Amino acid sequence: LHFTEPNYSYSIRKAAINALRDIGVGKEKVVPRLIELLKDPSINLQIAAATVLGTLGDERTISHLEKLKTGHRDGRLKRQALESIRQINGGQDLPPYAEGKK
Repeated sequence: LHFTEPNYSYSIRKAAINALRDIGVGKEKVVPRLIELLKDPSINLQIAAATVLGTLGDERTISHLEKLKTGHRDGRLKRQALESIRQINGGQDLPPYAEGKK
């Protein structure tokens, strides 16, 4: 988690985010830190964080990914947010609780 902080270079931060994918399952501090990184100034780090969140599959992150999918200008980030939501939801775009709220 330490190496995801802004005082490290982009490449170190991105490598640290990707490493969280491997150690993140079951670690209490990983998901909240990845959620914070969804607001990082670097679009590429936001995309990396969204990718790892999808891989971890934690349903609590869907609302944060949904905000990116609908409220961000960058198409790459929107696509990754959607892909991560689908990954968490077993191929569906919307979280199960939102099915009737299109």
